[in-house]
Amino acid sequence: MYKFFLNFIPPICVLILTVWSYYTYIILFCIYFLENVTKKSVYIAVYHILLIMFLWAFIQTMFEQHDPISDEYKLSQDEHDKLMTYNDEDFNLILKKLISLRKLEVFTCSENGKIRYCKECQLIKPDRTHHCSTCKRCILKMDHHCPWVGNCVGFCNYKQFILTLMYSTIWCMFYVGSMAEYVVELWNDIHLETDKLQMGIGFLTATCAVMLVMVLFMYHVGLTCRNETTLEALRDVTFRGDNMTFDLGKWHNFAQVFGENVCWWLIPIRTACGNGNEFSVTNLV
Repeated sequence: MYKFFLNFIPPICVLILTVWSYYTYIILFCIYFLENVTKKSVYIAVYHILLIMFLWAFIQTMFEQHDPISDEYKLSQDEHDKLMTYNDEDFNLILKKLISLRKLEVFTCSENGKIRYCKECQLIKPDRTHHCSTCKRCILKMDHHCPWVGNCVGFCNYKQFILTLMYSTIWCMFYVGSMAEYVVELWNDIHLETDKLQMGIGFLTATCAVMLVMVLFMYHVGLTCRNETTLEALRDVTFRGDNMTFDLGKWHNFAQVFGENVCWWLIPIRTACGNGNEFSVTNLV
């Protein structure tokens, strides 16, 4: 129970910072500070749209349930117990036979050429699946465990995670851009008024957030273009065959994460193609 609550501390901090930014921007800046009614109305409207899209994507990433791995990859308790009695070489040969008998599409293996098997979950790992020590389970196309959303980022919520980064970047850029022309005025009076001090701190916080989150967003866009996960980028994937890659070309790579209908790409709901257990491969040219 203690670890469960500890897991939600970073997301709660994000939400607290969001509420504070709402107060500094909408209440202090737009309502009390701005005098131009047109600007005030436009800024409030745009801010709320970006805030809603960010929260929608953030909550979807946080609470999206990861799909269970298909039953054909799993071993029964008796099968697992028997498998544990074999030496490493026989262990690997039996797993290869199971893959062949069950007609599983497993193109990758460990660095030493052995079939990837999870002893905790008692299953043959599908391609791109990894065991998360925090979630205590195997996650389909696992990218990483993100403490800021209190959840693993993988096949089921990778799109929502990228959109969280995108909308938070645009939201912070709007915050900074709309307040930029008033920075000198705020700075001159920052020691006289607590409200202007909070707006100044909010401006600096949003500026730092833009730089940090934008870098992370661009990094994951690059991964999507190459059809890689963070784990795969940090550690080369070993294929069972020669000259294989998950990179299918930028369009197909994006479609695998965001879906084939472009109209849904900016909506933070799950539209990924496939089932997360099998992935198409192509030969390197």
